[in-house]
Amino acid sequence: MVRARLDADGRLTGQDFALPDDPAPDPGAIRWAPGAMDGVLGSGSDATDEARAAAQALVRAARNPTERGLGALYDALRHDDALAYVDQMIEEVVAVGTDAGAVRDLGLWLAITACDRGPVKIGLTMLGITGIGDAGEIVKTLGAHDEFTLFAAVAISNGPSSPDQDLWQLAQVVDGWGRIQCVDRLRDTPDPQIKEWILREGFRNSIMYEYLAFVAATTGDLLGALGRPNVDRELLTSAGEIIAALISGGPAEDIGHLKEAPTLLDAYLDLLAHQGQTLTDLHAALSIARLLGDKSARGTRGWSESERALLLDKARRVRRLPLWPAVIAAGLESADPNTFWLANQAAPRFRIDTFDAHLTRLRADPLGGPWYHAWQVANPTAARCW
Repeated sequence: MVRARLDADGRLTGQDFALPDDPAPDPGAIRWAPGAMDGVLGSGSDATDEARAAAQALVRAARNPTERGLGALYDALRHDDALAYVDQMIEEVVAVGTDAGAVRDLGLWLAITACDRGPVKIGLTMLGITGIGDAGEIVKTLGAHDEFTLFAAVAISNGPSSPDQDLWQLAQVVDGWGRIQCVDRLRDTPDPQIKEWILREGFRNSIMYEYLAFVAATTGDLLGALGRPNVDRELLTSAGEIIAALISGGPAEDIGHLKEAPTLLDAYLDLLAHQGQTLTDLHAALSIARLLGDKSARGTRGWSESERALLLDKARRVRRLPLWPAVIAAGLESADPNTFWLANQAAPRFRIDTFDAHLTRLRADPLGGPWYHAWQVANPTAARCW
């Protein structure tokens, strides 16, 4: 099913197709994005009994792969809670001393034939601990779906002595939780080409940039990159997105975890003073000013008052550049949702009225338009214009 939907680059043409074990669509139910449950919930639960039952079924099937034994194994793995018990299960299997070749054969059988995601994930895990070998393409194919990327990435990490290239290849064909799982496992890579990709592109994902911003800043050496003789437009844009995500904070390390943060912001603001021209640049500068204006902000604890004052002055100078009103006005007319969002966020700081821009979008899309933001900027006269 997954292989049939891959394009020439190994990327799925869409992650939203139903897997065989997906429940019937329920318009009123919250639907998890592919890989989200494993990414958000992690493996913190205690599932000792489940792990033991799965391990026993696997050991029996490995020793005597009869139809009955394989069926019992499949039933033990059917539910989608593999991450909760997989580590304990592996410990049980290893302790028994099960034949690695038999375990690998079972893993390959599960990965190729299973119609439920739980057995597929365990199958990928078995391939990882026994050696991927000639099953590399199978692992990468399944990994192209965000639901299975975590398990494919773990299998790849346990594979060759230098798995970074395979992880990088997989990271480039996924955008959601799969991208997050792969890039996080590349944070210690020594490969300069991969580091540069993480810095310029690899941190971007369809979930939250905040998950990978710290990895991009450290593994990609953002501070060093901003000190290069000629910082190009692509790098400056990436830097702004990374810095804004670090300041926003959230589920991963943020600006407060970055020891060189004051030096980094100083170098970035110096560049913006001469090269700033986009809404991404402006958004990052405003984020920096907001951070520095809040003396209670956790991310700036330990910064000296002189550092804070210097950086705040530089951020305000960038904000006073005369080009911003025109940049914002153009952004409010953009059809790109992200560009419009950035413009809408910046507009109030420049006393730019956005009601007409919101009204235009509401007329074009009454059901999905920006009602919330339109009512925020409406007044009694404007509200009646609808």
